[in-house]
Amino acid sequence: MSAPTWDNILGEQSCPLCLFTWNDIFRFFAQSLYTWVTEETARRALAARDGCCHCHKEELRRISTQQNLCDIYGPMTARALEMFAVSEDPQAIARLGAGFDCPACEVRRESEARHTDEFLERLREEHFREGYRASCGLCLPHLTNVLKATNDAEQREFLITAQQEQLLRLQNDLAGYAEKWAVRRRHEATAGERAAPRVAVEKFASALGQWPGRTTQGQETI
Repeated sequence: MSAPTWDNILGEQSCPLCLFTWNDIFRFFAQSLYTWVTEETARRALAARDGCCHCHKEELRRISTQQNLCDIYGPMTARALEMFAVSEDPQAIARLGAGFDCPACEVRRESEARHTDEFLERLREEHFREGYRASCGLCLPHLTNVLKATNDAEQREFLITAQQEQLLRLQNDLAGYAEKWAVRRRHEATAGERAAPRVAVEKFASALGQWPGRTTQGQETI
């Protein structure tokens, strides 16, 4: 999809906050990759932060060439060798490459906070509330964050009621797709039913371990 906006976000079968957040993370990597590859000081700064976390390392790998990764991980390897020369502390070893100070996680936190505020402001608009109720809704991790961020009792009640309706639709779509799969009538499945297995995974765990809406190898392409 193109860059998400509040006008088009609810038409996607993914959590809107996941979509906004991953778009910001992708832009961060797209802008940072060139700097990390071309500027030694930038590579050393990334190495000093112990690189990216496990989740964001995978995204970096996806958008990088083999040469890019050689350039980026050279300083990290040198830093690891320096550490092993002076320390056998298991905690220090565990920190290497663990991404405790991951720069993409910093982008994620800022993005989630900003878009949570925007989402709550949009909920004051009746047409947005109607569109949200009809969508697949927030994933449960982001719903939890949003409920913590608002003191508006009406918004809380609306979000809980909408989530119950969205989960019921998801339950029906899962059952519908499973039934059609069993009798080899997958071609008769609705768009909602075909998306249901992936939506269910993202609903409970968020889509921030992969691009929202992206299927994994071996799964049916929607």
